[in-house]
Amino acid sequence: MSDTDGAYMFNLGCFNAHRVFATERVKRYTGEYRPRHEVVPGDLIMANTDMTQARDILGRPAFVPDGFEPGFISHHVFKVVPKARTSEVAEAIRVYLLFAFQQPAFRERAIGFATGTTVLALPPAAVGECPVCRPGDDTLLLFASRVVPLLRRVRENERLANQLTELRDALLPRLISGKLRLPEAQEQLEGAAA
Repeated sequence: MSDTDGAYMFNLGCFNAHRVFATERVKRYTGEYRPRHEVVPGDLIMANTDMTQARDILGRPAFVPDGFEPGFISHHVFKVVPKARTSEVAEAIRVYLLFAFQQPAFRERAIGFATGTTVLALPPAAVGECPVCRPGDDTLLLFASRVVPLLRRVRENERLANQLTELRDALLPRLISGKLRLPEAQEQLEGAAA
């Protein structure tokens, strides 16, 4: 493991925040990994293990975020690869499945399929053989055209929130100690928000 070098490894920690991908939990890894574990931004991944009995992250889906290449998944994460005639339809199916896998019916299925007494595991069949009503290609493409811009906005808001948090953490001690005056802090905040 490394903090700054190697491929990005997506693991269970990445699924710890509800509906938000925990990018701060992505690890760096300098060793070898199998090509079948490689992921790229936009790939749909899912937690297949839960170390707690709460089952909070078991079966939770997420997209691999932009800016994390090269990347791969740990053995505690599945990569969901839809079959489609075109790459546009495959992308639309991934977007559709992101929301389908958050529905109560799938959550119940994931919990029902969980095996293990201390570490819960989700077998591949629980996902691969899950019945999902698949809309036609035109409907999927229309759905994706409406949802993808919203998902981009969510990711941008997350990025901005993280940036503002870092700035706050840097400025607050300086404000409290008197080393930084309020007008200077406001200028830095406005610069970061622009």
